[in-house]
Amino acid sequence: MAIEPLEMRTWSTHGIAKSQKLDYWVDAICEQFLEMSPAKGAPKHFDGELTSVQCGSISVNRVNSDPLDVVRTRSAIARSSRETYYLLCMPDASWSVKHMGLHSGLGSGDLVLIDSREPYELRFPFAGQARSLGIPAEWLQAWVADPRTLTGRAIGARSGWGAVLSSFVNALTPEYVASMQLSGAILTDQLGGLIASTADDLSAGLRTIRVQPHSLAPAIVRTLKARYTTPGLTATHVARELGVSVRTVHAALSQQGMSFSAALARERMAAAHRMISNPGFDSLPLSEIGRRAGLPEASHFVRLYRHYFGNTPGSERHGRRGDQPPPMKRRGQP
Repeated sequence: MAIEPLEMRTWSTHGIAKSQKLDYWVDAICEQFLEMSPAKGAPKHFDGELTSVQCGSISVNRVNSDPLDVVRTRSAIARSSRETYYLLCMPDASWSVKHMGLHSGLGSGDLVLIDSREPYELRFPFAGQARSLGIPAEWLQAWVADPRTLTGRAIGARSGWGAVLSSFVNALTPEYVASMQLSGAILTDQLGGLIASTADDLSAGLRTIRVQPHSLAPAIVRTLKARYTTPGLTATHVARELGVSVRTVHAALSQQGMSFSAALARERMAAAHRMISNPGFDSLPLSEIGRRAGLPEASHFVRLYRHYFGNTPGSERHGRRGDQPPPMKRRGQP
């Protein structure tokens, strides 16, 4: 039996008058997703593009846009009849979420599950690409006994089922889904199994952390401060050093609104910024500074530095005005 071709839809601010771009974008988001509003201080000039395809009961969406913070309020929820969850991630940037009483900072590739029936704030401080899967509440509840296990919590993309789920979501571009003409059943079965396994992983991690007599997060941060220079440092290395499970490490940081990748990147970027801001390190090549910060791959170092400070390491060095560094934008903070 032939599969019906999937239709992609696109909304773009290209060709829209500058004064109307943000209003157009908000209308487009409300049409495709659900009613929400820009947070206070939204930029006057804004560009964005939203591409979406519906595959069975799941909507697969990609957003390319300038930085923008959005909120969903109780009044907006009252006007909506949708009962939808959204699985969100940014492949190459950090961002943060306030939802279900949690404030979660997310690094590149990390995911979060949002319940549209509850208020939230999404803060995207960097321009970039975001991925989103729209998931009906009734469908999710058939795969996960208690979706609150996942809702609002950072799902790390570096280990366990979170890593598998992140790879799967990031591969699901609207173009790929449309070109492969995936059946809704194939997509939903694969996605459901991955989400269920991820929920089991996170539930086990939260059960483990609750038996800890003290918060483990400060010890994890101290270990990262001591070990950030190690290339390829993972949560497994830190867990082994502290004598706990990897799940415990991720759960401890999640309870503090952090992911492991974000916490590690924060320490590495703080060290890199100290070196670049100090004239005493001007004789060192930028690649050496990246290596000393635990990032031997130059392109990754430059990309991560730009995400944190809005400038490349080279431009920062050449344009230095004194030795006082600007405040670092920490992941998980507005």
